[in-house]
Amino acid sequence: MTKTTNSSLGYRFGMLSRLNALFVNEQLKPFGLSTGQVACFAALLHSDVPLTQDEISTSLAIDPAATTRTVELLIKKGLAEKAVNPGNRRQKLVSATKAARDMENDFFEALKRVEKTYSEDLSEEEHRIAIGLMDRMIASAKRKKNDQNR
Repeated sequence: MTKTTNSSLGYRFGMLSRLNALFVNEQLKPFGLSTGQVACFAALLHSDVPLTQDEISTSLAIDPAATTRTVELLIKKGLAEKAVNPGNRRQKLVSATKAARDMENDFFEALKRVEKTYSEDLSEEEHRIAIGLMDRMIASAKRKKNDQNR
């Protein structure tokens, strides 16, 4: 039987994800953040308006329970805060704190350093193509997931 694991996209995405996590954890130690908190924290920093936890979960394709745990960790670290949604009192709105905004530039610079570790051998054109292909794969996977949820 021929082994095909090393030739699959899944293997490569998994390997890149694990390597990315190692580099991210190393770069984000000074911030007290780990890989599992990066996407949620970045979403809060990218948004000019508070987000519901459901919006965070949906936009990042993260399990709602995991989002809740991550938001609570960010709150404990003083990097996020919750407020009651005046338009729907059952919802909580999550936003980045001033402390989070103060470290925003350094946080994103650290993530850029991580990306450079695995993209430095790519030309600008190859980098652009890789991003475009990944965006298409993500869109395809999201469509498939949405179709399954109907």
